[in-house]
Amino acid sequence: MHKKLVFILTCSILLLTGRGYSQDFHLSQFDAAPLNLNPSLTGLFNGNFRIHGHYRTQWQAIVNKPFQTGYISFDMPIKKGFSFGASIANYNAGTGSYNEFQLMLFGAYKVAMDKKKHHNISIGLQAGFFTKSINFGKLSFGQQYIANANGGMFDPGIPNGETFDNNFAINFDCGVGLTYYYSNQASRINPFVGVSVYHLNVPKETFYGENNKLPLRYVANAGIRIGITETFSLMPKVMYEHQQKANEIVASIMCQFYLKNADLILLAGPTFRSKDAFAIDLGAKWRGLEFRLSYDVNFSTLNVSTSGRGGTEVSLTYIFKKLNPNPIPSCPRL
Repeated sequence: MHKKLVFILTCSILLLTGRGYSQDFHLSQFDAAPLNLNPSLTGLFNGNFRIHGHYRTQWQAIVNKPFQTGYISFDMPIKKGFSFGASIANYNAGTGSYNEFQLMLFGAYKVAMDKKKHHNISIGLQAGFFTKSINFGKLSFGQQYIANANGGMFDPGIPNGETFDNNFAINFDCGVGLTYYYSNQASRINPFVGVSVYHLNVPKETFYGENNKLPLRYVANAGIRIGITETFSLMPKVMYEHQQKANEIVASIMCQFYLKNADLILLAGPTFRSKDAFAIDLGAKWRGLEFRLSYDVNFSTLNVSTSGRGGTEVSLTYIFKKLNPNPIPSCPRL
């Protein structure tokens, strides 16, 4: 078990320092954080403004300091199809206290493609900066391992054989996204599809002083809201991500049950992340509040060490909405 943990931590450091293939953090509730999914989703909701909070913790079964993601966003429609938003994200990973902080601003513009405003397109932009840091003094490397009769140990007094240029990096970053959605409220079927590209400026990312670039990340997402009855609907969704040699497919289906007497919508459904994890997502909507809780069960090759224990994720969204007799059609996800 100890050697497996060392192997995992070593591989993680290689990925994070630019001697491997880096990948952005991911969420099982990918659609719960719309600005993180696609910049063009900025302002696509019925209301005056939206505040979203997200927290995820992962790999507590194999490390003393689990991987943690915190995310907060705010967005609002302005006028004549324009929307504005902002987000803050903070990501901590593992024993080396690897940290990534992001501050992003968003702008989007949506336009109706027909007179009834059923077919709509939104285009969005994202721009901001990120910082990355790590504490190399807390890490152990293969050159510091000493084999003995007790199964081996690490001696931090032995030179690690690594040369680091710095332990902090800051860079500008930007992305773009496009979303189509069908918002006929009288229809039982409302599809939507989006594409986005991140790291358009290919920012530099390294602690070794090398000219390592953060590769472009491509995201495609699609879904459809299916009204079965007046009180029950289904929403199958899928997301595909590609970043250099890393690929991820996440598919889910959300069931929505409307309780008329309580003015409450109950949410429940499974999520499947290819070759990695299975999650159960539960939640509820009450007026302008939406709460969701999910747990990942890991089934990748790493489950030898995790025993299936993956990550816990929780999100909370609040939409402030004044009464409007003529609401603007929004993305059916919301």
